[in-house]
Amino acid sequence: MVRIKLQIFFSIVFILLLLANCEKNLTGFRYAPEYKIACIPKGIGDLYLFDTGRINQRLLVEGVVDQLEWSPTEPKLVYSIRPDDPSVHHSDLFVFNPQNNQKKLLADEEGYKNYPTFSPDGKSILYFNTNFTTHERKLTLMNADGSDKRLIFTQVFGEEVIYYYWSDIPDHLVFSRYDPSEQVGKLYLFNINTHLMQFVIAPEFSWSAFQTVDGNKFYYRFDDQANKISGINRVNINEQTVERIVTFSVPDWNGPFSVLLDGSKIVVSVSSIRQNAWVRDLYQVNTDGSNLEQLTESTGGDLYDDPAYLPDGSQIIFIHSTLSEREMWGLNPADGEIVHITEGNPFTGGSYFFKISSVKF
Repeated sequence: MVRIKLQIFFSIVFILLLLANCEKNLTGFRYAPEYKIACIPKGIGDLYLFDTGRINQRLLVEGVVDQLEWSPTEPKLVYSIRPDDPSVHHSDLFVFNPQNNQKKLLADEEGYKNYPTFSPDGKSILYFNTNFTTHERKLTLMNADGSDKRLIFTQVFGEEVIYYYWSDIPDHLVFSRYDPSEQVGKLYLFNINTHLMQFVIAPEFSWSAFQTVDGNKFYYRFDDQANKISGINRVNINEQTVERIVTFSVPDWNGPFSVLLDGSKIVVSVSSIRQNAWVRDLYQVNTDGSNLEQLTESTGGDLYDDPAYLPDGSQIIFIHSTLSEREMWGLNPADGEIVHITEGNPFTGGSYFFKISSVKF
């Protein structure tokens, strides 16, 4: 009798622990909310949703999806999808809610819809529309539901491509443009109401790809070939200053990187040649330049690349490559634990284009 009571007691404890990690809905039990990954496994094509803690995927959109971004305030995706025929220079912009599978058409005017991005408050969306008939790229601002579209900037073909970022200054964007005459990327402030553009700074050894988490501090990869060094710098827009975060010397050179949402850490992929083998590992460093640490150990047969933090920093999502496959993995930087997120066809091989949700659901 005592043994039976003990078995019942431990069974109840087990069930309670299980329920602590799950939540009940109308269809039964499911895992507690977590960050999700929207991913196009082959780089262009069908859009899938992945969990971050285990191998579990769901097909969201069938077709040729090639652009996507999450809302910063809710579980919604904006994505661009184009016809199967590559000769048709057109794509449509949709918003999609993975919780109820509802989607809405936002923009279908002639041209390719590029780089859709939610505003920091999630209420607006910016996107470029590239029109091969008029030979223009038009930057359009609209409400998150597709209403109240207004043109704020036009760029003609032949000009150096401009990239845009939301600024912490109200009603302003930060534009980056590569200047081939000076071989440097320049940053500008752009007023979306007056359309006035103000030059800010031309950081040395920069190019047109920057990252920011607060709209003021912008991080970029620099490559100083003359001195055989590479690394990551930070530009402060308001103060118009440049700071060196981390430097790597040949034979090491850094590639893709990600900045933690609170701005405290950076994870970066670093390539090198060791024992006549090409290796690529993940390193983490504080944004004040301290505590550089190696997170992975490549053998030359496997490479670690394209890292991205979860918003709370609890996991680093990255691509693991071998001679025969490419898959998405997750790394816990606190204890080094690694989980597989993708496995097997159609998630092996090719390239990955992925974005991590800003909220758990």
